[in-house]
Amino acid sequence: MTIAGAYLDFAATSAVRPPEVAEAVRAYLTDIGATPGRGGHSRALHAGRIVLRCRRALARMLAFEGDPARIVFALNATHALNTALFGLVSPGDVVVRTSYDHNSVRRPAAALRERGAE
Repeated sequence: MTIAGAYLDFAATSAVRPPEVAEAVRAYLTDIGATPGRGGHSRALHAGRIVLRCRRALARMLAFEGDPARIVFALNATHALNTALFGLVSPGDVVVRTSYDHNSVRRPAAALRERGAE
C-alpha cells in the first residue's frame, strides 16, 4: 500500500494504516513491551532507541533543525493542545481564539480564563 504525502488530521478521524504499521506495533508488543526511559534493562533501552529514531525521522520530515529530543509525543491532538496551552499560558496572558475553534481549544481557553488569562 502506498500513501502519498503525510496525513496529519488524526484529530477527527483515523486513516487506514499501511500493513507495516500493524507489523511494527505487533513486533513491539510481542518482542519489546517495555516503556522507554523507565529502566536500565535491555528492553527499556531498546524502546528508548526506537523513540529516538522516531524523533530523528520526524525532525528530518519536518525540517526541524533543533534537538530531536525536543519533539514530544502526545496521546492525541486534544492532549497535545491541553499540554501546550496549560504549559505556556499564565495569568494575565491573552489567548486569542476564533468561533471556529474546536472544543479541544475552547475548553482549555475557558479554564485558563478562570485562572486569570484573558
